[in-house]
Amino acid sequence: MPRTERKDLVAVFGADVLEESIGRIAESAELVRVEAGGSFVQQDEPCEQAFALTRGAVKMLRITETVPRLLDVARGPVLVADAALFDGGPWSASVVALRASSALRFSRATLLEAATNDPHLMRSFRAAAARTVRALVMRIDTIGAGTVEIRLTRFFDDLAARYGTPMGNARFIALPLRRREIASLVGAKAETVSRLMARWTREGTLRASRDGILWSRGTVLAR
Repeated sequence: MPRTERKDLVAVFGADVLEESIGRIAESAELVRVEAGGSFVQQDEPCEQAFALTRGAVKMLRITETVPRLLDVARGPVLVADAALFDGGPWSASVVALRASSALRFSRATLLEAATNDPHLMRSFRAAAARTVRALVMRIDTIGAGTVEIRLTRFFDDLAARYGTPMGNARFIALPLRRREIASLVGAKAETVSRLMARWTREGTLRASRDGILWSRGTVLAR
């Protein structure tokens, strides 16, 4: 595997992970590139492979009774974590690229075996599980608590904390989300979300573009 891709694995799992562990994972790894709208994995597929998202951004999309439900979004570098990764069951959601993205696909069994012998890798693996659970708990809060304005504010605050890059008094969230995707994540109508975002844009709290969202954290509720 090229040296740059080994560095990508280190970026995903952490610099403390043993070189031997990185090497074992790298031996079974394959670089996968997907264009916007394409899938790295489909819901209900057996989980034989793990994915380390190295470039780009993805959404986790679950379909129940023909209705698509957006569970979460993620930006690389990150281990794409699903319950299937931990218990070996089928993937609970499809992993769909929000923009052109790259991932290293490797054997789940190799990852688990390497983690068993490397406490640093095991810590990283557990952290991925914790992030997944916390993100879903936050999504419950986002959907079920408060007005749409409060839920949308909480949603942007959460994304800014997880993926935001500081830019002055704001944070840039490099996730190209459409209004209807944001609405799905906060349990609101797209029209309501569009009106709120338009108002915040006029007030200087938010600026949306094709590349992402510039968000001034916490300023909306403070007013």
